[in-house]
Amino acid sequence: MATGAMDVDEVIARWDIDEPVRLALTFCGTVQGVGFRWTTQALAQAAGVGGWVRNEDDGTVSSELQGTGHAVCRVLAGLRDQFADARSSYEFLRRMGLGFSVASCERMPLSDASSHPDLEVRV
Repeated sequence: MATGAMDVDEVIARWDIDEPVRLALTFCGTVQGVGFRWTTQALAQAAGVGGWVRNEDDGTVSSELQGTGHAVCRVLAGLRDQFADARSSYEFLRRMGLGFSVASCERMPLSDASSHPDLEVRV
């Protein structure tokens, strides 16, 4: 998927598939200091998704998520819903320059699942 800020629902629509995927994602907007990484970890554990998530110096959050496309998309939908009480709130927050967007999304080669069985919060 091309680099450039996009709605999380665009990513979900593209990757909600029934096959294993590993996505490298960068989130921008209000993503640091709000529990974004820890929420990502909890959602990933519940969905059976592995990988990692970390804050970047430029204010973004980077993550690699690996699991079935459906499971990865459950994590993304959970982030959307957690950081906006409802879909209309999510759209409102984005228009106000709050909330978050996906700055980039790239499919990566699958890694050995045993090396990242859970989602690691990196510092």
